[in-house]
Parts: sequence; C-alpha cells; structure tokens
Amino acid sequence: MESKLICYCFGYSEEDINRDVRENNGISSILERILNERKKGTCNCKNNHPEGRRCLGDVCRVADKARKRMRNRFAENEEQNYRAGNL
Repeated sequence: MESKLICYCFGYSEEDINRDVRENNGISSILERILNERKKGTCNCKNNHPEGRRCLGDVCRVADKARKRMRNRFAENEEQNYRAGNL
C-alpha cells in the first residue's frame, strides 16, 4: 500500500515521517529539515502542494500522531511488565 504524500516540495510521505519519528526517539528530523529549507527559501509549497498551501501543519500533525503512538506503546509495555512482576 502506498503511503500518502505529505510534503510536496521534498517528497516526504506519511510513512517517511512515521519512520523518522520512531527512529529518532520521538524527534522528527524531517520537520527540522523542512524548517531549515523554508528559512533558506527553497520551499515552493504554493506551486507544489495541490491545495496551494504549506505542508508544515500536516507534517506536524503526522509527527504528533507518531509520537502519541510511541507513548501509548511504551505505556502498554510498562503495564505488561508491571503485571508480570518485572518492575
């Protein structure tokens, strides 16, 4: 299944952002890269995004959801360890 494209300037998909957050312990290096490129003026969202808007809000939402899933998994693991007497 193909992952939804989120950043139209640099080609980042939803799965790219999810993986990035998982691999970087909750930090999105993709978000940091996009912010840096935006400061340099290399984003062209108005022309690249189908709705003619910036993708930054969408990137933040996907990264936030990925962080929330990570926290939920951690809490579930902690509870399982507690119930098993491993804590």
